[in-house]
Amino acid sequence: MIAVRWVAAVFAAAQVLAYRTLPYPPGVAAAGLGLAGALALANMGIWIAHVRTRTVRGAFALSVTALSIDVALSSAFVWLYAFDPISALWAILFILPLEGAIRFGINGAMAAWAASAILYTAREIWAVERYGRPLEPESITFRMGIGLLIALVAGLMARNLTRQRSQLSGTLVELSRTDALRSRLVATLAHDV
Repeated sequence: MIAVRWVAAVFAAAQVLAYRTLPYPPGVAAAGLGLAGALALANMGIWIAHVRTRTVRGAFALSVTALSIDVALSSAFVWLYAFDPISALWAILFILPLEGAIRFGINGAMAAWAASAILYTAREIWAVERYGRPLEPESITFRMGIGLLIALVAGLMARNLTRQRSQLSGTLVELSRTDALRSRLVATLAHDV
């Protein structure tokens, strides 16, 4: 995910600089570049913490922190573009359930989806007041419904992979026992011969 965040920081800065659909409201472009920089700085901090983490508990805490930072910064970036009703930048929120699934399985996928859905809905309600746009509940439910499907698929895939890994681990242990038994049998036979 560290590599993904570096790419995301470059993508965010490029998006801000390349955007031409509507004129930016005052301060939005600077805030977008600031968020891209914040993502890069956060990623550097996560990388440093990752290198220094020595315990499972520390790795878990770092994973929770990293996912929380990703949800917050991605949502903030999407929030900035609330002035443009046709911008598809909201689609970056679909990455969050995937990250949650990779880190924490189905629970992580669903938590990341729920957080991003709540923040996105708040963004749409805020845009009504701020920019005078009509509230489009069907757009919110459609977009976040797709996010829910992504969260479920990614979470179930992660759960199945974890189960398969556990089964494979058990099979390898059993194979190791069988191999040790075979080795003892061959050694005994060789000794007797």
